Amino acid sequence: MAFVYEAGPTGFGLYDDLVANNQRCLVVAPSMVPTAPGQRVKTNRLDGKKLSIGLRGGELRSIHVRGAQLSRAAAPGAIARHAGAAVNGHQITDQITAAL
Repeated sequence: MAFVYEAGPTGFGLYDDLVANNQRCLVVAPSMVPTAPGQRVKTNRLDGKKLSIGLRGGELRSIHVRGAQLSRAAAPGAIARHAGAAVNGHQITDQITAAL
């Protein structure tokens, strides 16, 4: 049995759980799922069908997923870096405004 889903902001915990239970799981970039020309309709049912057909036909390539411990440990640091960048951005804006 194998599992496949499109990469998104909340699904990596699912990947970690499946791999921890010795299940095969592919995380696929949405842009890499093959679609027929002109097929622009996007629903969960159609996405699931495309993913299952692609998995069965060997047409899907998984993206690299960082390990569970690494991604959980890195999350607080990433949040702090983004918060610092936001504060720094406001300081720069204030300096430009003051100079004008």
